[in-house]
Amino acid sequence: MRRRQLSVRQRSPGALALARDWFDGLFDTAPVMMTAFDADCRVVKVNRRWLETMGYEKEDVLGRRPTHFQTEDSRTRAKAEMGAMPPLWRADSSHSMVRQFVGSGGEVLDIIVDVEVCHAIACECSTYGTLTDIHDQKQREEASNTLRTLKDITTIQQILESALATDEGDGPEEAFQALKPPGRVARAVE
Repeated sequence: MRRRQLSVRQRSPGALALARDWFDGLFDTAPVMMTAFDADCRVVKVNRRWLETMGYEKEDVLGRRPTHFQTEDSRTRAKAEMGAMPPLWRADSSHSMVRQFVGSGGEVLDIIVDVEVCHAIACECSTYGTLTDIHDQKQREEASNTLRTLKDITTIQQILESALATDEGDGPEEAFQALKPPGRVARAVE
């Protein structure tokens, strides 16, 4: 038993890096706009689709608050809604928030925002989310699938981090059985 525990502990760092790579690969290649922000609600990452749709350069986006890219009405509504509901950090997710975003050319986009909180220490972000066209049902389905897969990956990260943090080295073996990425993740990072 001790030998198996040691093996789990030895493989955890590599497996954690692999889970991080899966997350980043899926995030970057998602067929929908993706954004991630830190605990101060500053954008730390957007994917290529976000940049193409919104028309901004990455350096114009990173470090700003997501509301910077919204209309004044949308910012006001966002502040009112966030004040009326439990903090996102306790709720772990918020779905179907309708917002108006402004592209670099001044065009207004009607967007549905879905976000998830990332509890894995390895995540460079505190929260990640999808932004989809309010009128595109196929895009909404892709966003839902993407969020579900990213949540699965962050759960694996949490399990691995728990295994690494355990003094006795007896982290959960099922984490390693789950490390073969689901088909949708494997396709996204290929």
